[in-house]
Amino acid sequence: MTMGLALPAMAEPLAPRVAAAQTPDLAMVEIVLTSGEKVEGRLYGVTREGVTVIPGKQAQAIAPVIVKFDDMKSFKQRPAVFKNFLAGFGVVVTFGVMASAVALGM
Repeated sequence: MTMGLALPAMAEPLAPRVAAAQTPDLAMVEIVLTSGEKVEGRLYGVTREGVTVIPGKQAQAIAPVIVKFDDMKSFKQRPAVFKNFLAGFGVVVTFGVMASAVALGM
């Protein structure tokens, strides 16, 4: 019996139906259609047939678009850049306050 090193398998992209089911409502998503067109916006709902997306970055006064799973080539949740920035900023401010308190002997 030989013991070999197991290499981690490359994660395959999820099928659009599975990825959409795992994505929370109001998350920013990017959908590539089989025609090559991209739809970007906020996920508004998932049904058996497809998803509803509010296009654009603002969710006010824009008509939702229904995209069927049969028309999707890929479905991705976009990262929450602004939330990550705020979290990082909070860590920096907290560290700065703590360092100042230590330096001042409080």
